[in-house]
Amino acid sequence: MLVENYTREFSTKLLSLVHSRSRYEVFRDWVEVATITSQQVPYHQGILKKDELYEQGEQRYLEIVKEYDRDSLQVFAEMFGLVQLVLSTAKCDFLGQLHQELEIGWKADLGQFFMPYPVAKLMARLSIDKHLLDEQITHKGYVSFHEPAVGAGCFLIAATELIEELGYNPQECMYFEAVDLDSLCANMTYIQLSALGISGTVIHGNSLSLEVYGVRYTPAFLIAKKFRELHDLPTLTQQVEETFTFISSSEGPQVQDAFDVSPRQLSLFEEMPAPPQTADQHKANKHKQSKRDATPPTEKQLDLFEDL
Repeated sequence: MLVENYTREFSTKLLSLVHSRSRYEVFRDWVEVATITSQQVPYHQGILKKDELYEQGEQRYLEIVKEYDRDSLQVFAEMFGLVQLVLSTAKCDFLGQLHQELEIGWKADLGQFFMPYPVAKLMARLSIDKHLLDEQITHKGYVSFHEPAVGAGCFLIAATELIEELGYNPQECMYFEAVDLDSLCANMTYIQLSALGISGTVIHGNSLSLEVYGVRYTPAFLIAKKFRELHDLPTLTQQVEETFTFISSSEGPQVQDAFDVSPRQLSLFEEMPAPPQTADQHKANKHKQSKRDATPPTEKQLDLFEDL
């Protein structure tokens, strides 16, 4: 009931800003402002030294907020506070539910359907058990998740809840790598998982083509990375950088120089054995072959990924 009250309050505040702009535009701007605000927290607290990543965030922040008056920005701040309050009180997909209920920019053409939180909890229970969790944490020191179409982070939030129920602190033993084709979804995930204090990487990109348009690292990830550098200690983030190679660098959002493809990923593109053909099918296919149907040598296929 408490979450429902916060949902109504958030919706009221959002709709109060809808004048010359659509609900989608206001929500999109708020989400990006909240994302940048979350990212900048370690810098404003003096934990991290202000760098290029910080300056890029500040520049983008100012570009957005100049379109709103002071009163509207105050409402933005109150909406951000509500998200922090909700996620400190209860585990739920707060922003995903709002996005769905308010029908904000729903994109059926992207196959975009937001998972109900109870379904996410069921999936988490089916995917994670105590034995598996104990084994992963004992062996690696952490448990890792990869979400190729993350939405607003619903499943990852459910996973944090289950990990807590199984006796572990997800802030200490969980890492995630989340990808979504919709930048709005990627940013919603970033806000919610940052609020929960989880180490992870949020990628605006295409999980099928492996195209990457932007990357953000949660404050918990950035802080842990800085701690490792100061004390020269192996930590979760160091192990993760060695094993997760969809994005293998923590240098900032310009990922072209850092992007690498691991043998594990390349194995996804290995040729699968074709089903057996009849003699007639084989004869027909032989006559229909063209350059379009030809399969290039494997080394040429791999070259497609080397310059990403």
